[in-house]
Amino acid sequence: MKFYKLFLFPILLFGSSINNALATDVNSSNKNQVLFDQYKIDVSKEPIQIPSGYTYKGDMWVDELGKRVDPVKINFAGQYYLGLHSCGAGCRYYTLNNLENK
Repeated sequence: MKFYKLFLFPILLFGSSINNALATDVNSSNKNQVLFDQYKIDVSKEPIQIPSGYTYKGDMWVDELGKRVDPVKINFAGQYYLGLHSCGAGCRYYTLNNLENK
């Protein structure tokens, strides 16, 4: 039991300072910051193709698991839909669908 206390003490003592140092370095580094407004793209004006697994039920969009999702629309790189899904208990996953109608 004493071993665990001695072992955990340095982690608890130094762990937070290491995390703070890393966060400070990341936040203070503006030279590597990407400014997305510098990269203009053309958003497709064509009718979109609804990906398989997405349906419109009642007044909301649902995915293949029956979970509510944001409306299917172009929201990434001019022709893609980046969808956020929930698998329950705080679990999330993302899908990337090409909405270009070919």
